[in-house]
Amino acid sequence: KGYAWIPYKFFPQVTGAVMVMEDIQENSPSDDKIVTDDDDDDDVVDDDDDDDDTDVVVSGKVPGMPKSFDVSKGKFSDHIEVKWKADSSAEKNLVLKWDVDDEEWKVLATISDQKFSDTDIQKGKYYYYSVISQNKKGYSAPTTPIQGYTLSLFSRNEVDSAYAQISASQGAYDKYIMIKFGKIPEEEGYIVFRKSQKDPDWKLIMTVNEAMKKQLKKFGSSKDTGEIFIDQDVETGIVYEYMVIPDVPKGADTPSPIVKGWVKGNIYKNLPSAPTGIKVSIDKNVASIQWQASKDTVGYYVYRWDDAVKNFVKVGYVEDIKYKDDTIESGKKYQYAVKSFNWAGESKDFLK
Repeated sequence: KGYAWIPYKFFPQVTGAVMVMEDIQENSPSDDKIVTDDDDDDDVVDDDDDDDDTDVVVSGKVPGMPKSFDVSKGKFSDHIEVKWKADSSAEKNLVLKWDVDDEEWKVLATISDQKFSDTDIQKGKYYYYSVISQNKKGYSAPTTPIQGYTLSLFSRNEVDSAYAQISASQGAYDKYIMIKFGKIPEEEGYIVFRKSQKDPDWKLIMTVNEAMKKQLKKFGSSKDTGEIFIDQDVETGIVYEYMVIPDVPKGADTPSPIVKGWVKGNIYKNLPSAPTGIKVSIDKNVASIQWQASKDTVGYYVYRWDDAVKNFVKVGYVEDIKYKDDTIESGKKYQYAVKSFNWAGESKDFLK
């Protein structure tokens, strides 16, 4: 009856539901007012002027949602085309565009046509559109928003040039690592992947959008013209590896070269030496293993010989210099070994 609600899941960068009609009334370039009707009777609507025109009789229902809604993707270099098929009862169509800066939907045009070309765009940037039909009874439901973009003249060489400048701070800061790389044309954001000596698998740690990029700039200096990322979830003594992937047209969204960084403090570049003096004692069904500490060690891995695989198998990890194995069986013979560990890896030799 004149209002259209769109669930938040359809909209970019919106939390909660959005009342589209509120945005329309505030941002529509047209002076037309919304006429709503709460019953099924014919209503008389005064045209509010001072002439002697006959009042208009309004009947029927609000128009149905536009069909065959489509937005061009990389088809044109200078505009984005929005097309649809309006309901037969529609008198006008409102073309909506999501405004990222103001975080609201704005009406680009109110037209009787069923096609619109948006020329207020930037190459390589993504935009969301929706269409609502209107007649004297009110507004239709809006179409599900669709993304559109122009034909890009983006060059892979521009990405390579930006990647040539990528770096990560190495011991420069106490509590964070700073990653820098050159500015990439048409890039609206990027994602950051990380792995480390402690966690050797690549993991996505952050998706950086335009708003976050502005905040991250505060960490840099006036001389920094490219992008800056700050990783604060780091520990002393660990070497981290990073790569970034920019949000740019397909074909150029490839990973950057890998860079290494760490915070202030000692880092483990070399493997630790093996521990010494291993001793094993048995009390009932528990084996107690002890050894002497080795230098530059974070912890120790304990191994036990496995006849099935004819090799030592890892059974535990401790930061202390002792370990208890309560999985042994009476009457069996067991052989143990210990390796030292730091963030550069395990010691080459077993202590058996």
